[in-house]
Amino acid sequence: MSAVTIAATIIPVGLSSAPSAMIMPAPAALTLPANDATLQPNRPIFDWDDVPGAASYTLQVSTVNTFASFVLNQSTIESTYIPAKDLPANKLLFWRVIANGANGPSLPSGFLKFTTANPPSMPVLSAPADNLLIANTLTLKLDWANVTVPVGITLGGYQLEVATDTAFSSAVLTQNVTSTIGTPPVVVSEFTLTTPLSSNTKYYWHVRSYDSGSHYSSWSLVRSFRMIMPAPTALTLPSNGTTLQTVRPSSIGTMFPAQQVTPFRFPRFNTFASFALNTLPLVPLTRPSKTCPQINLSSGA
Repeated sequence: MSAVTIAATIIPVGLSSAPSAMIMPAPAALTLPANDATLQPNRPIFDWDDVPGAASYTLQVSTVNTFASFVLNQSTIESTYIPAKDLPANKLLFWRVIANGANGPSLPSGFLKFTTANPPSMPVLSAPADNLLIANTLTLKLDWANVTVPVGITLGGYQLEVATDTAFSSAVLTQNVTSTIGTPPVVVSEFTLTTPLSSNTKYYWHVRSYDSGSHYSSWSLVRSFRMIMPAPTALTLPSNGTTLQTVRPSSIGTMFPAQQVTPFRFPRFNTFASFALNTLPLVPLTRPSKTCPQINLSSGA
């Protein structure tokens, strides 16, 4: 007689059916930073494979592989994370990830290790002041404070970026600043723009430092400046010295180029200390009086 194997489900006393299994997420597979990597800069992209069923992740970074203490212990819903500030410089660090699901956390992943760079400090911008309106498009100087360089490290220079957006995806200038002055030589912490920038445009800029081994600091905080719109120059009608025949001249709209939306200003005096009109001419100009016998429109003194 052949043996028969019978599979049975054991139901505890008092239960009408077997309890459902609680399946936790699997540990994550780590990708970046790679094992034994040397960082540059010290604000790396941490990346790991998505875990099916995971609602969030906990990224842990420690100076010891037992993770008894943490340099970073961060929750995130994405399978990638960039720290908000630099990790400690010149340190051997270990990292791992825990996946969190509806039935609790996974076991920790295996760990990887990396060494942080020991770059110069992050630059601090000094001039021009943030959001300053700039009139000169040819000699604009961007200036920042000298950085602190760790013992045994040589400053290689600075990297400057200027763009028309805060994400620096529309960069108009990427410049390595390596010129030196003095004895012993010190890398200058400034740069003068030689290419004219567009008028009536807002620009953003930031700087980072790097050492002779191309280990970069974090980018500085972002500042902005604005290039001024050029003043109208070709005044046409009414012509200089004209005595108006009407208090609402019909040709007033031809005074400025059509593409510039500029308030019309009619002063009583060529110092423009006060105005008879400082807007579009929608109402008649002030009629002649004892204090204002006529309105002379003058382009000069």
